[in-house]
Amino acid sequence: MRKLGLVAIGAAAILAMSSCSTGGNDKAAADSGKITVWVVGSDTPDTARAYLKDTFEAENKGWTLQVEEKTWADVSDTYAAALQSNDAPDVVEIGNTQTASFADQGLIASIEDQRKALGSEDFLPGLEESATYNGELFAAPYYAGGRIVFYSKQILGKTPVPTTLDEYVATGVSTATDKRSGIWAPGRDWYNALPYVWAHGGFIAEQEGDTWKAGFSSDGGVKGLTQLQESTPRLHALPRMATKTARRLRSAPARPSCSPHRRGCSPRSRHRPTQRTPAVPTPTVQTLRPSHFPASRQARPHRSSPAAPTWL
Repeated sequence: MRKLGLVAIGAAAILAMSSCSTGGNDKAAADSGKITVWVVGSDTPDTARAYLKDTFEAENKGWTLQVEEKTWADVSDTYAAALQSNDAPDVVEIGNTQTASFADQGLIASIEDQRKALGSEDFLPGLEESATYNGELFAAPYYAGGRIVFYSKQILGKTPVPTTLDEYVATGVSTATDKRSGIWAPGRDWYNALPYVWAHGGFIAEQEGDTWKAGFSSDGGVKGLTQLQESTPRLHALPRMATKTARRLRSAPARPSCSPHRRGCSPRSRHRPTQRTPAVPTPTVQTLRPSHFPASRQARPHRSSPAAPTWL
């Protein structure tokens, strides 16, 4: 069965070839058929998808290319089952940190024999390394994303723009108030902590022979995570605001319900909803986002239902 030179993608993101894809079920598939490519989100714009489809079909007569959009949740939740099915896609986009796991499970095929044809001399070393497993290339680097820090001159004022991580944290702490975060960063994505680890010489894990050495417990890892842990409560104002609101909700007394057939209930009180004190978990930076707290309004429970943890 002829394999066309397609691979799956990971990066930030890379492209990898499904180990179960066939491109067809009979001999005619060598000269015609359909190739299915899964991309994640909108990072591959429509113009790029159209170019890929038109170019591929022009260079491979008899073949069609179908591009389908998936989500990062699909990569984690459904890719494994899909890549082992009889209807597996031919090329998939995955995250660069997922290459080793997919390759180890046999879900994507080695493309080591296509390394040069894919332009490996132009690969960024870091991305090529993440696309390699046991010395073989399993994915082609597709794109990488950079992270930037932006600031408000109104808040920073004459304070010098920080140039090191220590200065960055110190500046954030000095500009934070009870109602304004010094630094706002998403806490749900654990990898946002990695710059703190790397800045102190730490690492996630390193392979030593057939075993892996954990790096978060290294001197640099501990220093980085400690800096993050110690600075976070002083940097983020919103979780503190939310915590105060949650405590107020938990301490609110429950009012008894009023049945239409119960004596002593006025007509007005009969229409009141039953209110109970809910077990409201203490919000943290991991579960809150700025969108929950618009700048023009502070977080507060809905007036029509004081016990309901509804954020405005």
